[in-house]
Amino acid sequence: MLSDTSLPVIKATLPVVGDNIQETAKRFYQHMFEARPDLLDGLFNRGNQADGRQQQALAGSIAAFARACAR
Repeated sequence: MLSDTSLPVIKATLPVVGDNIQETAKRFYQHMFEARPDLLDGLFNRGNQADGRQQQALAGSIAAFARACAR
């Protein structure tokens, strides 16, 4: 559950997050795999990584969470 201080921050940053969601997801995976290349072996589908489907799924999940919080 979100704290009373977290919800206003999510609502206030929602437009910026929405405008940058694709780049955020791309960078998230880039940084994660740089730090933990072992995660590419068997944990994540390399095809989904290569064509962007994994990044799209993460971006969609973040956007859905933010929309639910903004209500």
